[in-house]
Amino acid sequence: MLSNPHQLRHTMDSVRDPNVYLRRPNGAASRQYAIPADLGSPRHGRHGSTGLTYVEHELLRQRKTPYGRMVEQDTAVLDENFQFPASKHLLLSSSPGPKSAIPSLTNRWSDSNQRQRSGGFGGAEFEQDGRQEKRSRSYASSQQYPYRPAWDFPGGLDSMLNQTIPLYPTQRYFVQPGSNVPTVLPATLHSQFGPTASAGQEMYGPYWPDGTYNPYRPAAIRDSRFFPRAPIERFPLEHAQHPQTFQQHNQFSVPQPKAYMPSFPPHMLAAPLKSVESPAAKWHTLQNTYQSPHYSFPQQYSPPDESMSDPITIARPTLASLMPGPGSERVAFRDRTFAWANKIYTDLLQTIRSTAKDQRATGSSLSEMRMAVKPAIFPKPPRRSGSHFHNGSMDQVLQHQKQSDTYSSDGVDYSVRDTPSRPQTAIFRPQQKQSGYEQQSFTAPGSGQFSGNQYPPRDRMPEVRQPRNATMDMLPRPPSYESAMAALKTMELLCQEADTPWLDGMLLAGCLAYGLGNYAKAEEWYRSVLKHDPGHIEAMSNLAATCHALHRREDALKYWSDAVSLRPSYFEAVEHLIGLLCASHRAREAVSVIEYVESTLRYIPEDAHTSWGELSDAESDTRSHTSSIATVASYDNGHSDFDFDFQPQTTRAGSGVQVPGFGSSGFGIPGADNGRMLALIHAKGNMLYALGNNHGAAAAFEDAVLIATGQRKHGIRGLIDDILRACLCNIRDREYVRSKLESKEPILLAPEHAEATAKHMFPPEGELPGLKHVATAVAVGAAVSTTSNSLLSLAKIYQDGMSSATDIGSLKSPSTREILALYYLSLSLQRSPSTANNVGILLAGVQQNVHPVHLAESNFSQISNIPGVIAGSGVSLALMYYNYGLNIDQKHAHLFTNLGSLLKDIGQLGAAIKMYERAVSCDGNFDIALANLANAVKDQGRVADAIVYYRRAVAANPDFAEAVCGLATALNSVCSWHGRGGIVCAGDRLRDRLHVNDQGMKHEPSRPYGWVNRIVEIVEKQLKDGETWGCGTLTPNVIDSLSTQLTVHKANSREYGRSQAVEILRQSLRSWSGQKWEGARIVRLVERAIRYIGWQWYQDRYKLHQEHPARKYTRPYLPNTLSPPSAPTVLPFHTFTAPLSAKQIRQISQRNALRISVCTLRSAWLPATVYPPPAPPRPHLNVGYVSSDFNNHPLAHLMQSIFGLHDTSRVRAICYATTASDGSVHRQQIEREAPGFCDASTWSVQRLVNQIVKDNIHILVNLNGYTRGARNEVFAARPAPIHMSFMGFAGTLGAEWCDYVFADTISVPPETLSPWRRNVDIEDRLRQDSLVEDMEDWVYSENLIFARDTFFCVDHKQSAPDADKGPPNFNDPAQREAAWEHEQEARWKLRKELFPTLSDSAVILGNFNQLYKIDPATFESWLHILKMVPNAILWLLRFPDLGEQNLLRYAREWADQDVASRVIFTDVAAKGAHITRAAVVDLFLDTPECNAHTTAADVAWSGTPIVTWGKWKYKMCSRMAGSIVASALPEGPKGDEARRDLLVRSEKDYVDTTIDLARGLKYPVKNSASQKVGRGKGRLVEMRRMLWEGRWTSRLFDTKRWVRDLEVGYWSAWEKWEKGEGGDIWL
Repeated sequence: MLSNPHQLRHTMDSVRDPNVYLRRPNGAASRQYAIPADLGSPRHGRHGSTGLTYVEHELLRQRKTPYGRMVEQDTAVLDENFQFPASKHLLLSSSPGPKSAIPSLTNRWSDSNQRQRSGGFGGAEFEQDGRQEKRSRSYASSQQYPYRPAWDFPGGLDSMLNQTIPLYPTQRYFVQPGSNVPTVLPATLHSQFGPTASAGQEMYGPYWPDGTYNPYRPAAIRDSRFFPRAPIERFPLEHAQHPQTFQQHNQFSVPQPKAYMPSFPPHMLAAPLKSVESPAAKWHTLQNTYQSPHYSFPQQYSPPDESMSDPITIARPTLASLMPGPGSERVAFRDRTFAWANKIYTDLLQTIRSTAKDQRATGSSLSEMRMAVKPAIFPKPPRRSGSHFHNGSMDQVLQHQKQSDTYSSDGVDYSVRDTPSRPQTAIFRPQQKQSGYEQQSFTAPGSGQFSGNQYPPRDRMPEVRQPRNATMDMLPRPPSYESAMAALKTMELLCQEADTPWLDGMLLAGCLAYGLGNYAKAEEWYRSVLKHDPGHIEAMSNLAATCHALHRREDALKYWSDAVSLRPSYFEAVEHLIGLLCASHRAREAVSVIEYVESTLRYIPEDAHTSWGELSDAESDTRSHTSSIATVASYDNGHSDFDFDFQPQTTRAGSGVQVPGFGSSGFGIPGADNGRMLALIHAKGNMLYALGNNHGAAAAFEDAVLIATGQRKHGIRGLIDDILRACLCNIRDREYVRSKLESKEPILLAPEHAEATAKHMFPPEGELPGLKHVATAVAVGAAVSTTSNSLLSLAKIYQDGMSSATDIGSLKSPSTREILALYYLSLSLQRSPSTANNVGILLAGVQQNVHPVHLAESNFSQISNIPGVIAGSGVSLALMYYNYGLNIDQKHAHLFTNLGSLLKDIGQLGAAIKMYERAVSCDGNFDIALANLANAVKDQGRVADAIVYYRRAVAANPDFAEAVCGLATALNSVCSWHGRGGIVCAGDRLRDRLHVNDQGMKHEPSRPYGWVNRIVEIVEKQLKDGETWGCGTLTPNVIDSLSTQLTVHKANSREYGRSQAVEILRQSLRSWSGQKWEGARIVRLVERAIRYIGWQWYQDRYKLHQEHPARKYTRPYLPNTLSPPSAPTVLPFHTFTAPLSAKQIRQISQRNALRISVCTLRSAWLPATVYPPPAPPRPHLNVGYVSSDFNNHPLAHLMQSIFGLHDTSRVRAICYATTASDGSVHRQQIEREAPGFCDASTWSVQRLVNQIVKDNIHILVNLNGYTRGARNEVFAARPAPIHMSFMGFAGTLGAEWCDYVFADTISVPPETLSPWRRNVDIEDRLRQDSLVEDMEDWVYSENLIFARDTFFCVDHKQSAPDADKGPPNFNDPAQREAAWEHEQEARWKLRKELFPTLSDSAVILGNFNQLYKIDPATFESWLHILKMVPNAILWLLRFPDLGEQNLLRYAREWADQDVASRVIFTDVAAKGAHITRAAVVDLFLDTPECNAHTTAADVAWSGTPIVTWGKWKYKMCSRMAGSIVASALPEGPKGDEARRDLLVRSEKDYVDTTIDLARGLKYPVKNSASQKVGRGKGRLVEMRRMLWEGRWTSRLFDTKRWVRDLEVGYWSAWEKWEKGEGGDIWL
């Protein structure tokens, strides 16, 4: 992401070359800001009118997006079982400016000869914006991009690291708040990002070609369409012979003297003009909100040198060329004078603009320019269609130019370039238009001549002008100033002398005064006009601008409101009224104004071929509209300013010229104004989106798109159909095209094919039909940009709607196919890196491939070197679009971030890290990129680097929950407890017994603070917010629909009638409506129904032997308005070490389960019916095991023999591996011994589910749970009758898609189960005792299968390093003693090798867990034990190594140097060595917060006793070591006594037992007759021998017994399911 160093508010500038400000700084590409306006031209958004940094702009436009905008955060620290998805972002519309070597957008509306020139902006260089290039490229061309892929960095790709598949791979790119867009956290936790435009920060209205806001320009002449000819006035001829001052009284309201205007004696009034202080100079420190402090416009001009008295006193200058001759007509003279003054006025505007531009070019202070709040308002060039001109053929042309002139191809008004003219008369011939306006000179009395490019910079002019002296006479002066003053005095004179009020002259006089900065005089002239013609729209709008210049915002709102009321088609007033309302943060009122304009101008002609002409003033200036913005609601009562029952004139003065394109937009405006109406509606969409009205915003964007594309008749769906046909137009296979158009599959296009969409839709060059009457290239380009912006915004909203299952816009439920079509058209109109980003996110989750024709024509070589990526696949196209976007903008931080996330997902961790690093280099404060980079480097084991990046992410955004939690997890993983703080739980003191302050000192709990407390606060808030998820879903229609769907299977049932079931459902659903947990209950009810309908199908087919129509088993669907819930930032794995309550832990799992359920049940690939049930087991049950850990992983170490040990007459195991083989012995054994094995690493969820159904799986086992690589959406699809979980995750899944957990009574105490245990049919879900979401102490909603001994499976008897030796003959006492002596000797020898300097009498206490399992209270207990046992050492692992220095520091600070010196660290060992050296430890100290799991089994096999404390009843992770130790010890009295010693019940028992056992162990320091060195005595030695000798018969290590028990559990569950019975199972 690029920062925006040029936060400028440009004033008017005569940019003849529209590319003057379009060069990018140091290779940066332009970005399109969503300005809700009719853009003056393409511009560089970062250096345009926005006052925001790019970061701020992005934050306004969009906020972050889990699982996919999210890659799960690795809270498991270095636990290889757990991984986090990475963040993805949907970006909104941007206006790219391609590099010169990059293939550009084919654009038909730009000037092909635009020049470039160096601009100021601190040396920044800009480049031509791509959409102004005129290029044509064949749709089928396979043009290779000149840049290598963004990921093609020196060293190549990391093809080996991190090959595991992240969470939810097939849906990880869905847009937030839907399923998984990889990110640091669940995507739904983030606020959505908005469509391309800011609704409140950017100014609404026209923009100049350099991106500068085009402010209000008071109209000097009325629109000829809306008023009749002025009456002929008498004009006294004698004034020509009398140069004296003329005075006329009581003709119109006259300006009053102002104190700030100096008074001069009458004899000085005819003297040469002199410089005086501008009245505006006094306002410099009180800036108008529309004026830039760096350019208070009037400063370089002087006010009149003459005094103003009542009546108006004007000294007529000597203007010989304008003096009428004796035979001239008075009116003709006045007309010519008017034309001359009009020309001076346009010159004045040009001078202002050129001077401002030159000032910027010469390096005006950027800091000063950044202070600007809004652009200054400047006078508007006049139109030559005033009532003082006679009607003639030229009026038609002038009228047609009215809007188009505003946006000329080079950014300068045609009206400015034209010499003033009027229809030719007998005495007046219009001057010829001068060519080469850029070289035109302005001449004013008393000044030199300067060409338009030679005006001196403004900063060389004195800001306060004193009477001219010799020095100042040498300074060049703006050439239009004296002429403007002369013109103003002349117009005042002529107005004074007119017999009847000359409104046109008065209007022009006001404009001249305004242009000269004399706002007070301008206001009085405009008020004079309105006094005589209260309905004078131009004067009214000009007065509004003047009031605003005088800091009277409410007056400005009133007058602009009145003007809009009287003439809604007067866009100058409409646009600035909207802009002012937005600047005042009154977006709702702005929307009301736009809706009023739409409703009054809405045009549906009876005859589609009717041409509409200009309307008269009487027909248009309806006076019945409300005139105050304070009553915006009254706009709804307004009338159209076109009377469609009246057949208007279609021609003027017999010219036969019709108004081009009138009504073509669906509104009663000329076709030339279509761009402005388009921009207006686009602005409405942006504001509605900002207000949270996505449906209204989508409708507005649809309207905007349909105006431009001319597709109003068939709507947005018809447009999408046309886009899809255009996408397939070059494929010859008609049958393929037909099937593709009829299917719901997305059409995949490479970027170069997508760019040609507009050309194929609107041949030959892709001009948008709705813009064909917009005359100038800049105006068309702006409208095209707005159209592309609207398409992008609409697609983005649809994308949000698709993922949130919300009906939005006319499509209601859009699909990926339709959204991609809109993106394609948007991209073909304007090359945008943001569009490429969004398309990449969509395509990454698409399973289809491109057509072979497109595949052959596209360039897929960029991604051919990435392992596992298939050319033409969705992932390959996503990579191409990301690279395409980065070629447009090589500093696009979001693209780098999303590309990194995709590379991480496909196993390219090294490449992903490099992309994240480049994102951070683009924007060092990009929190998402920093958090993703932290997650990725932590996966590489670089925890220290991860902490640095997490800290930067938190510093950039302290409220970024993902970064806060990631930092806390990383700090905890290395035991860096400084600032940890703690929580205070009144009802449970042990919840967090010891706090650590910012200095690292421990203390008793006193108050909640620190990062641990911050984590708990985040969880509490997110869970509280989640309680009302889905609230309001159950409307009467939804209740009726759900009740019908959930009872379809009862249509032919012998049970009580279906009508009764429907009524019971209705009553329950009504009671849920509007209550907490409404959404969760609906989802669980639908999931229960899916399971039950599958059971009913089994009963009908295999028990009753009946076949019914498939519709009886129709799959019930979730209500469309139910969007996926947000998952808490603290994921289920985080809860293992977080100080959370049972309810919080349960709800975190439940929220994740609900999210997975909703996302999966919304999948388009799900069949219309539930999946058919498998045939009855004959003779064996088919049991499927799904895991990502069938590799060199702890799960495979523990279970590698299980699948082959099944009795195939009872259970046939089929393994589904969701990760590719690592070639390890563990993987090889599983593949070799399992009866069935499927490598599903490259399969989509749909394919895997279908295979499970095809394999007739009866019971599907989840061996992942909520750990890295889980494919939980497979289970949410319900492909098997029974789903079970064990071994993969030590806790509840909280899911309706998990029916059983295999556990034991130690790991899961029965009191932690939910109250209602049947869990079979729909009625069970309606019971009050199953609706206990608010209860505190229960955790498990699943049914339990309680094992006879331990649920924990251990394969060490088959695979441990010494397992091949077999057990000794324990029946022979001599052999038994010899074996024990050999074991002690080998153990002591290894001890000496590991600790050669350790005293022979020392007692070794140890813990081999990862350090994240150690909490401050546990470590304090260990230090206390060391203090009480002076001959003991504590052996820990560098797991990771960064934790060593932290724990040693705390040991020194919390205890003393002696204790700290006895804390010993060693490196982590390989699996075999790890098990072997565990025997050296005398007593293993378990971690109470989260026990040793696999490590406990390893230590128990080595014979080392383990003291463990099951600290929490509701945490399986804190009780598993107890289950392992209890089953490792032999049955009988001795085993029972040892269990009582080692399985303690409190922290005090834990410490006291350890001290007693350690003190009781005695090692001799020398050999004696009774005891050898290394042969200890004491209770620990007795328990060691018990464990070592008993391991060969232990229940823990009896793998075959464990498999037999598991098979009994499988059959018990199946028999219960067949009978329709529920409840827990006790083996």
